[in-house]
Amino acid sequence: MLHSCKGMRDVIPFKTAMPGLPVIKFVRYDANSLVLEELSDIEPLQKAIDETSRMLHGEDWLLGGGVAVALALGGFYRRHSDLDLIIEKNSLSGVCEKMASNGYGLYTRKLMKHGRFGLCLFVRVHPRGLLVARHPRRLCFARFDGGIENAYLAKLDVYLFEETRTQYIALDRGRILEKIVPVRGCEYTTQSGYAMRCLNLYYVEKFSAGRGGARHLLDILAIREGLAAARRGRAAYGSAVEQVPGLGTNGARSRSNS
Repeated sequence: MLHSCKGMRDVIPFKTAMPGLPVIKFVRYDANSLVLEELSDIEPLQKAIDETSRMLHGEDWLLGGGVAVALALGGFYRRHSDLDLIIEKNSLSGVCEKMASNGYGLYTRKLMKHGRFGLCLFVRVHPRGLLVARHPRRLCFARFDGGIENAYLAKLDVYLFEETRTQYIALDRGRILEKIVPVRGCEYTTQSGYAMRCLNLYYVEKFSAGRGGARHLLDILAIREGLAAARRGRAAYGSAVEQVPGLGTNGARSRSNS
């Protein structure tokens, strides 16, 4: 059921970072086995989208992952554990400045698990450091000061890409995608009136297909069903009109109802 949408060199402190951000941090890991269940309370997620848009207002970034699919389709169809920020590599330093002013550090992480449980090691990195340049995987913005009440805002995953004349290169996995359509998808206006862009569903599907896992498969199915419904003109998927080959539209615009 759809829920309506409303609205070392590498580890030196970033110059505008809030004091007290750890360089290394261990965090207990517990796999979320409920991610495929229906999202029962959308308010925390809506507030997290709104706050992220406020923090990054004026910066060049895109929202990706399953949340971007939900916003484009006009409703949430599963639970979500985090927000995915899609950032062009050349824009990372500016985004880091904004996030640092809000108490966040840029980290890379390594998961060590046994079954559902384990530990996640977070290591603080510099946006122009060697780790980001040579191994830009598992990046995130994180806060560990205990001042975050909304779990969605404790950690924001970061996926970097580079753009060439004919290709988009996803740096976390080295995937190369041809420029079939623009990378920027639907525009969404948050509860507080901040405008933000989602990653085009065409590329969300391509990235999800390469990652595997039940939740990514569900996202692919939702995209395909949503686009098919849009072609048929069904109101339930009225906002799912991305620039996807064969759809024949010029992009979507989904706005908050709050």
